[in-house]
Amino acid sequence: MEKSIWNDDMKLLTITTWNNKLYKEYAHRFEATYNWTWPYTVYNEDDGMYDAIPDLKSFVERNKHRPAKDFLQDAVRFSYKVYGYCHAIQQYSECGFLGFNMKHPEIQNYAKEMIRMYNSDDIYKLIECHDSFIWDHVRVKFELEKGVKNNNIGDHKKAHVQARSVLGMYYDHTKGPSRKNAGFSGENQMVIREGRR
Repeated sequence: MEKSIWNDDMKLLTITTWNNKLYKEYAHRFEATYNWTWPYTVYNEDDGMYDAIPDLKSFVERNKHRPAKDFLQDAVRFSYKVYGYCHAIQQYSECGFLGFNMKHPEIQNYAKEMIRMYNSDDIYKLIECHDSFIWDHVRVKFELEKGVKNNNIGDHKKAHVQARSVLGMYYDHTKGPSRKNAGFSGENQMVIREGRR
């Protein structure tokens, strides 16, 4: 796991995950094109992530045998992001990706509930078990039970919301095999602006 330069004056930290295989396939583009002024940290599945987050290793070992007919049921595949983000929330005092407000009084409880869902295997009680569905499940629970307010920056349409949101003007999350192979998302606003579509 790479370490970022972190201090108490920082407001932002980008967090991402990959393994060596995915780095060679496409994640190297993230590193080569990263141009934001704040640092990033990488949780690498092949380089210290299990040592830093033993609960992740336990979850993967306990559940890697579960069949996943598609990404909607592939909790193990997407668990690295969940454990990585939650580890960062618990380690750093003012960091975020996904727009976490690190000063919110419920942020630590939110991270703990996400990890509890995975550590208890409660994610498998839900209709879908990929990370986005789990984030939303816990988000809605916190909205209903604790009055937490969240901001939706999407356009309320299905499919690749990041590409169509305001974030699409700043980066391209090449989501899924066809976008990764092409090296860009056709619906991404930055791609459209640059005329690459």
